[in-house]
Amino acid sequence: MPEAKVLTISEFGGVVLILGAESKQMGHKECLQLLESIEDVHNHLISLLTFLIDCERKQQCPKKMMLVRWERLLTRSIDLEGSLPGSHVSAYQYALSEFQHGISELEPIAKNFLVAKGLGS
Repeated sequence: MPEAKVLTISEFGGVVLILGAESKQMGHKECLQLLESIEDVHNHLISLLTFLIDCERKQQCPKKMMLVRWERLLTRSIDLEGSLPGSHVSAYQYALSEFQHGISELEPIAKNFLVAKGLGS
């Protein structure tokens, strides 16, 4: 018996499909929006984490626990983003939610660093 082929992110007749997108009634446009949102949000999260790690390392007495936490989150977000190709649409939606949650937690901390440097309000 031949193996069933699983369509992941591929072009087929001009339509981008993510596994499971049809069951959520997501068309070409919605799939692209999801992919672009994940890319944008992930890039923002990576920027925040990189900024925070750099700022904390430059502190007179860096908080090692914060550095470890942020470095783990950075690694985890990169791993999660890297695991997405070929995944079910629900994995993409989960990743987007996780990245957004990380941003909402980290933005206030980043703003505090900027204020302390006299760069924010």
